[in-house]
Amino acid sequence: MYKKLRIWRKERWGGMLGRLMRFMVRKKHVRGTWVHRVLGERIFAHDLWHLSRHGLAVGLAVGTFFGFVHLPGIQMLLAALLAYYLRGNIPVAVTSTWIVNPLIIPFVLWLQYDFGRWLLGMGGGWDAGLLAIYRESAGMEYMARLKMLASELLKIIEDAPVPLVVGVGITSVFFAVCAYFAGYFGWNAAAWIRRR
Repeated sequence: MYKKLRIWRKERWGGMLGRLMRFMVRKKHVRGTWVHRVLGERIFAHDLWHLSRHGLAVGLAVGTFFGFVHLPGIQMLLAALLAYYLRGNIPVAVTSTWIVNPLIIPFVLWLQYDFGRWLLGMGGGWDAGLLAIYRESAGMEYMARLKMLASELLKIIEDAPVPLVVGVGITSVFFAVCAYFAGYFGWNAAAWIRRR
């Protein structure tokens, strides 16, 4: 009975994990590329590619940090390079950058912007100013109202970088620290469950 269960579990999870592993970065994908030429043979160190408690925690933290920073196109490369220098797991770092995926980036950016405004003491969110202008301009004609709304929107876009940078910086560091501890203590919890 136990042998059948073990075989079933291996077939079921092995197949699914095998399909997922095809998309992971591996040593063979890096060998002979410009990354190999620049970083040398140290890029193939055992601890950078195989799971360990430290490697998993650092890889999760680095990937989560760059996932929340929103640098499309280079976030995975930057995560891999920082994981390389911090001796974290490179495949975990590259994969965990997708914790913030393209479908939720607008919502996360909006929340980071609002959080930055709140931290800087700028009052309500971005829509509070537009709603106030809209209510003020209720009796105006259409073109004057449109010009007023456009000028307020341009003012919001002009003031956006500072709260956005503050919000992105603080949330990225916060979630990276959370991911580090989740990876570190998750490893311990998984080891404890395996021993039981």
